[in-house]
Amino acid sequence: MKLTKLIFATTLAFVALGGQVLATNSGRTPDHDYDVPAPGSYQLPVVKAAADGEVLDHKGRPLRLSEITQGRVTVMSFIYTRCAMAKACPMATGVLMELHRQSTKDKTLAQGMRLVSMSFDPENDTPQRMAMFANLAGNHKSAADWRFITTASQAKLQPILAAYGQAVNRKDNPNDPTGPLNHTLRVFLIDEAGNIRNIYSSGTLDVRLVLADVKTLLLESASGEPPLSAEAAVRKAGQIGSVAFQVKTAARVTDITDKHNLQPLEILLTDALNDEVRATPVERAGVIVRIPVASLPAFAAADLDELARRFEGNKVIVTGMVETEPHPFRHDAEGRKQLRPVITVTEPGHIRIANAHQL
Repeated sequence: MKLTKLIFATTLAFVALGGQVLATNSGRTPDHDYDVPAPGSYQLPVVKAAADGEVLDHKGRPLRLSEITQGRVTVMSFIYTRCAMAKACPMATGVLMELHRQSTKDKTLAQGMRLVSMSFDPENDTPQRMAMFANLAGNHKSAADWRFITTASQAKLQPILAAYGQAVNRKDNPNDPTGPLNHTLRVFLIDEAGNIRNIYSSGTLDVRLVLADVKTLLLESASGEPPLSAEAAVRKAGQIGSVAFQVKTAARVTDITDKHNLQPLEILLTDALNDEVRATPVERAGVIVRIPVASLPAFAAADLDELARRFEGNKVIVTGMVETEPHPFRHDAEGRKQLRPVITVTEPGHIRIANAHQL
């Protein structure tokens, strides 16, 4: 019981230190004094294939590393839990913690991203110890999957470290207050196909950049498929998809219950013309794209009218999490309301004017 309490207390301290390091990295800092590009506005070349290996999950079950570095966009950090060097393992854990937190508010991240913390200290970081971290991460059921893994032995660990270029050696002083191991900080961004697309060090591990990179790969994955019709998009509800349509009306939405505030809250891009009396274009639309007013800075638009003019009349491809809502007028053969897709766009990379061959 005493050992369990000690492990848990150490775990909390380690996670708290990570959060403190991260708190200094929100927005611009002296270490990260730049503006992060919008997701989807750049490309990340393949560095190399992510290496495989034999690992243990937090329950001691064996698995292949490739099982958790494919199928989702993965951010993988090499750590050891005895590390107390601020700009090392706690910093990496803090960045993953913030990604995990943000995914609770973003279904696209929650379903498309995976986080992996892998120990290079198997003698100390047993599955039991890694379970302490996994249990804390598991408190957020709606967040992205976060795995805490280790290896059964140094023999299993060393080929993995070599393949990823993760240098680790023991310090001369095993009682060093910052921890007994020397190591470089390396965090890997791995795409769904299992290819490394970026490698972050202590100088480049900026949560804003990692988040933009993750979203860029998610957009890349979605745009690799042909754009969908509105009907086909409905079948991808709860998933990331790309919908293609012509914007015939950009409707400005205000809060009609607040007569003293007529400022628009969002624009709705629809595929219906505004030329019928019996219904609004939003009511007639087969697909709806929402752009909230809070997204104006990301689009560098002065107001929603200016932003609406960019897209109205154009054919567009919109990528994002597909939601659905009942159509007010269209029904199936059994009289049930048909569904239509709704996508919320918050960043410029999520919507683009289509080339002729894309539709």
